[in-house]
Amino acid sequence: MIRYFSVTLVVLISTVIIGRGILREVMIWNARHGDAAVQYKMADQFERSDFQAKDLMKAIMWYRRAADNGYSMAPVRLADIEARGGGWGER
Repeated sequence: MIRYFSVTLVVLISTVIIGRGILREVMIWNARHGDAAVQYKMADQFERSDFQAKDLMKAIMWYRRAADNGYSMAPVRLADIEARGGGWGER
């Protein structure tokens, strides 16, 4: 019984991890191909450190791309980062 349960649990956890990885790859592909809403979401995740370590420069890059593609909240977030003395750098 315990053996069956542990194997089932491992399969379930593996499926969730693989699913998350696939979803992240789809999200990155969509962002790179101009989906402004996904670009904004990626920027927000980098700013709040949902991906890996907090990376403000990547957040700024994705906010800029989202702004360039017409996402109306992106310039607001960029202005907020600037007001807080955020790290501006090259595009």
